[in-house]
Amino acid sequence: MLLLTEWLRQATGWPLLSSALTCALWLLYQTADNVAIYVLGHMSLSCRPREQQQLMAFWASLLMVHLGGQDTVTAYTMEDNDLWMRHLLTLFVQAAGAAYVLYKYALNGSKALLAASVLMLLVGVGKYLERIYALKSSRLRSLKELLEGFQ
Repeated sequence: MLLLTEWLRQATGWPLLSSALTCALWLLYQTADNVAIYVLGHMSLSCRPREQQQLMAFWASLLMVHLGGQDTVTAYTMEDNDLWMRHLLTLFVQAAGAAYVLYKYALNGSKALLAASVLMLLVGVGKYLERIYALKSSRLRSLKELLEGFQ
């Protein structure tokens, strides 16, 4: 969305449109993690038989990759960088939830699907850890300590 509407954000003649796009981008940023968390929770509570839901384990692992976030933006504002501990707690809870969905649906299923799901889960956890590290490293205090080391 950001790349497609860049020319609109730069337009100085339309301040209302620019404000609306900024608001929409902020709203999408705030709800992206919550939607993935909701879907993962809903997956863990599904009442359908395991045989019908084997692909659910792969989707749970894929949601962990989504929770890792995009590679270009880790925080919308500088204040979001101070919330890295909250993201660490979310990682533990969501990794446990995804592992539970994996256990519930993929353990008795196809071995290839189980291997792909576990691999995607590990990639998702690694990506989320990378996001947390980026948030922690880009705090103002961390940047100040880094700059003081160069003097």
